[in-house]
Amino acid sequence: MFTINDNGISFVSGKKTAKVCLCLLLLNGNAFALDFGIISAVKKKVSELKEKKDQATQGTASYALAPQTQSLSSETNSQLLSVSQDSSTFRFSLQAQQIGSLKSGEIMMSTQGEGYLKKVVSVTNTGTDYVVQTETATLEQAFESLNVEFSQGLSQSDLAPQSAKPMWLAEGVRYKPSAVEKEFTVEIASAVLYDADGNSSTTYDRVIAVGTLKFKVTLDGKIVIDFFDLKEFKISKAIEETASLEIKSEANYQFTKEKTLAKFYFSPITVGPIILVPEVAVVVGGIASVGYKVTTSIAQTAIYTAGLWYAKGAWKPIQNYTSSFQYNQPSFGAQGNIKGYAGPQLSMKIYGILGPYINADGYLNLVAQSSPPNLNWTLYGGLEGNGGVKMNVLSLAKLDYSSTIFDWQVVIASGSKNANHAPTLTWTGESNYTLDGLNPEEGDTSTNFVFHVKYTDQAGDTPASGYPKVNIKKGAVAISGSPFTMTKVSGDYSSGAVYTYSAALSGGTDYSYSFVAQDSYGTTATNSSCQ
Repeated sequence: MFTINDNGISFVSGKKTAKVCLCLLLLNGNAFALDFGIISAVKKKVSELKEKKDQATQGTASYALAPQTQSLSSETNSQLLSVSQDSSTFRFSLQAQQIGSLKSGEIMMSTQGEGYLKKVVSVTNTGTDYVVQTETATLEQAFESLNVEFSQGLSQSDLAPQSAKPMWLAEGVRYKPSAVEKEFTVEIASAVLYDADGNSSTTYDRVIAVGTLKFKVTLDGKIVIDFFDLKEFKISKAIEETASLEIKSEANYQFTKEKTLAKFYFSPITVGPIILVPEVAVVVGGIASVGYKVTTSIAQTAIYTAGLWYAKGAWKPIQNYTSSFQYNQPSFGAQGNIKGYAGPQLSMKIYGILGPYINADGYLNLVAQSSPPNLNWTLYGGLEGNGGVKMNVLSLAKLDYSSTIFDWQVVIASGSKNANHAPTLTWTGESNYTLDGLNPEEGDTSTNFVFHVKYTDQAGDTPASGYPKVNIKKGAVAISGSPFTMTKVSGDYSSGAVYTYSAALSGGTDYSYSFVAQDSYGTTATNSSCQ
């Protein structure tokens, strides 16, 4: 026997049921065609239950919806009145007949706009509208089978419409439209990574990033579900990037700071029944423990692929890269390290819910180590990044995963510089020694002339043996025994040590004097000529 039901025509024989497409009734030996309206409805239902194979808007897709999944028509979507802020409550007009027939436990799927995939908790007819309470549905609940694959290069024309604010730029950042359709350029005039006092009117206490970032992004992905089970999930970004970045620090700081400079919002990508919305954020950051002023810059050209792949019950990173560097000689005044990085970071929404993210940034890292009197420095360039999946549209067992994708660096350059600070010689500021280093300034052959000078070294380095010295001349010629070693009177070297020397002089009016000093590394003191 056979029956016609909601699922099509079934032929029943014992315990076996087989669907057939024969649309004839045998009655009294005569063949009569079924009503063509019934035939059409049966064919439509059978078609829906068969595996669908679509040429997707941006890729290829084949899928079979679960029996409980209802794909909302464009007419039904047009009857949507509002959605709550948490996206759990939907209001439709009473004209949305498809909503009126929904039952608790069924899944409503929309491919309009960013799309949504929701499991129905309840449907209430208030008399003026339908109120649908929902919770997030997973892909595995919505699809019996699914196989979608896509590859899409993002272009300037893919940006969201102007009315939807296609981008956001931080202060000091400019987007430069490119003649190359799939290239994005961000110019960083002056991005403040760190401001010690938080006062924008002061600039001496800042760490600043300056540069340009050009990039192209291609997205690749694949989702495979078989009999309500996730078999494969792959998402990756291929980047072509040219970045020039300079990091400047004006003082001694320790900080870790990351700043988003720009965000690019793109129109939805339709892949069969799947709706993807990519977002690219341009991020610059720094990690530093620096002393005194530091400036370091680098230019990097990189081509790399970064992503995540789930298959056979396990996750693994996708990674491939080539990179080249150019650099300018770094300048610094003390030991420490400063690391600066920049790059485009990708996040993706699936049915309007934040899904996978991929962060991979090129960086430079300047490390300076003290080996008195020198500072030995090494400049590294590298690529580092991570990725993850945190979303409710995949099964709970697999939704929260993160992994390091890149952690690679290479030595670009290294060197050594004499980082010793020269000591200084100044007047002591004592009574009779505020404007010069001699008291008294007049006398006779029995007068004891006393010379004073202050020796200061920022690093607290001691004077070289025999220093400071005072050089006494009569006319243009040094007197016998000059220059004379002075004796320490008081103080420490970092804040200032006072030295003295006294002598009786023969008669004359053409005497002059000056002081000279060196530290223990042989660096000559500044401000050493005092007459």
